[in-house]
Amino acid sequence: MEAGIIVMLGEMAPQPSWLDRLVKSAGWQYQAVASLNDLRELADSNIAAVFFNARSLELPLKDCLVWIQSITPAARCVVCHGFLEEIDWASLSNWGAFHSLPLPLDPAELRQALGFIAMDRREQSPMIPELPKSVGEFA
Repeated sequence: MEAGIIVMLGEMAPQPSWLDRLVKSAGWQYQAVASLNDLRELADSNIAAVFFNARSLELPLKDCLVWIQSITPAARCVVCHGFLEEIDWASLSNWGAFHSLPLPLDPAELRQALGFIAMDRREQSPMIPELPKSVGEFA
């Protein structure tokens, strides 16, 4: 399976200089888009996940999730929110959110989220080889 694209949708308050490098070092392609219309232009691409800030898109979270899923049904939706913003994870999950991260993005949390996405894609695709269960399997 080819490397998927990690999309940052909307304004993520300043895009840190490390973001592109971190995503690429994890084996993904990186694309920042400003709007849902821009995301629609990438719809035929291999989008692995869409990280988005609903507030910057000026839409309710549920509407953002519905739109993103209608444009890229196989992509994992990662809600990015203000650190003090109240998040109802049960509702987000029911609406199709895969994960959530506080803003500003932290490199360690983003790396962990990319790992969750990679594992989920591996579980969803029988074409991706299993990871070794122990160090002994490398021998």
